[in-house]
Amino acid sequence: MIEVKALSGGYNGKSIIKDMSFSLSDGELLFVIGPNGSGKTTLFKLMLGLLSKKNGEVVIDGEDSKEIKAEDFSKRIAYIPQQHEPVFDYTVMEMVLMGRTSHIGMFASPAKQDIEIAEKSLDMLSLGAFAQREYGKLSGGEMQMVLIARAVCQQAKTIIMDEPMMNLDYKNQAKVLGAIETLQDKGYSIIMSTHNMIYTGFKKAKVLLIRDGIAFGFGDAEKTLTEEMLQKVYDVAFDVMRFKDSQGTSRYVCIPL
Repeated sequence: MIEVKALSGGYNGKSIIKDMSFSLSDGELLFVIGPNGSGKTTLFKLMLGLLSKKNGEVVIDGEDSKEIKAEDFSKRIAYIPQQHEPVFDYTVMEMVLMGRTSHIGMFASPAKQDIEIAEKSLDMLSLGAFAQREYGKLSGGEMQMVLIARAVCQQAKTIIMDEPMMNLDYKNQAKVLGAIETLQDKGYSIIMSTHNMIYTGFKKAKVLLIRDGIAFGFGDAEKTLTEEMLQKVYDVAFDVMRFKDSQGTSRYVCIPL
């Protein structure tokens, strides 16, 4: 379980995130929704300890994150950034194996067990055939799937994704969403920022609406994704349509008017 309590912080002593509080239980999915510049990425960096907190706490399984050693922290939370450009010509397998760094050490060689975990991570996401392909030559959607596999290989039960759908076409969005559903079915907790609110009908889904670093709403998607709340956050009128898909899952389509 993750609890964010009255969190504030940002850059150069300025608080971009202001008094932010929310929580996420095991196996839940949290959509962080807000306009550009609202502080979504800053929030993630504060949670991950990449930026210093001015006030507040991030509590992971009852333990204050500042008391958790770096190598142990990475075994609890994995992070997938918005953009990733490889410096060297890594293969997909080499990229995924980087998720084992906290388990084997920065300069140690992966053992047989690490390779097996990497292979299982690729197989879980139907990427086994990609193992020896060059990561830098993959499409954007394929790269995103590989980064998810790397997070799975890290064996952290919570994964933070910063706009994983950005610049992906509908086919690749569907692949990434399918991967997220697979992970959630296996008990992973997922926190992801997004602008696309078509697919927010996942089971155990929560929504955090933020604007100017302030939480405007937090709770179950059905109660939080309303026309009134979305207009407050985006300054645009919305129509929220609710329906059930062929599997009986509730879905929400939020359309700006």
